Amino acid sequence: MKKTLSTLTLCALLLLTPITPSSAQVPSQYANLDRAQIEQLIEQIMVLIMTKLGNTTLDSLGEAREKARDATVKTQINNLRAQAEIYYDDNSRSYQGFCQTDIVTEALTGNVPKCQTASQEYRISAPLEDGSYYCIDSQGVAEAVMTTPNGLVCMELEMDDEVSSMSVRPLGEDDHIRGERSAPIALISYMDFESPYSAGFHDTITELTEEFDTEIVWAYRNFPISQLHPNSVDIAVAAECAALLKGNNAYWEFLDELYEEKETNEFTTMDALDDFAARAGVSRTRFAECRELNAMPGVVQEDFDEAIAADVLGVPHTFVYVDGQEGVINGAQTTNTIRNIINNLLQQLGR
Repeated sequence: MKKTLSTLTLCALLLLTPITPSSAQVPSQYANLDRAQIEQLIEQIMVLIMTKLGNTTLDSLGEAREKARDATVKTQINNLRAQAEIYYDDNSRSYQGFCQTDIVTEALTGNVPKCQTASQEYRISAPLEDGSYYCIDSQGVAEAVMTTPNGLVCMELEMDDEVSSMSVRPLGEDDHIRGERSAPIALISYMDFESPYSAGFHDTITELTEEFDTEIVWAYRNFPISQLHPNSVDIAVAAECAALLKGNNAYWEFLDELYEEKETNEFTTMDALDDFAARAGVSRTRFAECRELNAMPGVVQEDFDEAIAADVLGVPHTFVYVDGQEGVINGAQTTNTIRNIINNLLQQLGR
């Protein structure tokens, strides 16, 4: 019986015919093949091509299904945001108990969700196909995070593994710190004494250094934005004078006095700087001499130049260092947000 060529073989032969080389150009291992052997070889090639195409199609279909499942999870969780606000208003302005409502349990069936509430905060998350978690919280955050969310906020600190060099100089003996210098987590904040955001962040980190005690150390460096706050450089110089004359504790007492004296959005009363220094145990005479001698502006400028080189654009800007890794906290994040970041980092350290 005369053998009939398959459709795939015919297609292959048609494609190959225009570019088939002369017999003199055929490699020796193929020169003596008969028609049946050539047909078999072409069929094998076509099978390989179609298998590859099939696998690519299956991979694409698999990715599409994963994206569809992730989209469903995100939609379900995002729909709960409005329900949470309705519940809050109907429940005497409290989110407490929202996780136990039928709305939440029905919306997240099968997603192994994590839901946590307090009176004024909530956080809901569910796993995505790639192992990350989609998370929403009462602060308006809706994002995918790589670690299982803990606490009541979604924010996750992205750490660069094993940085070859730090963006800013490491903690030194001349740094003004709160907490234990040997703490596993170091926060280096660039601040402007006249910025209301820096003032709020000062209160936040002060509270957390007391709460976490030996687990974190906080360093305060200068980034006075004089275009917005004309007195910010003079105040930074005054604070450095307090540290020079009386040490680290006097520096922080000076700052605490400064922030306690004025309302968050008010500018500092410059005539009060002598009083702040005196309450911190600094001699008024020596404090005035230090400020007049212009001994400290170089220190302030060094901090500022270093921050600019590290792409700091605003305040507060905090570099986080832990176990050879570096991360950044931009802006005056809330106490709960920073607490959640610290807890996650301590969890990673096994503490």
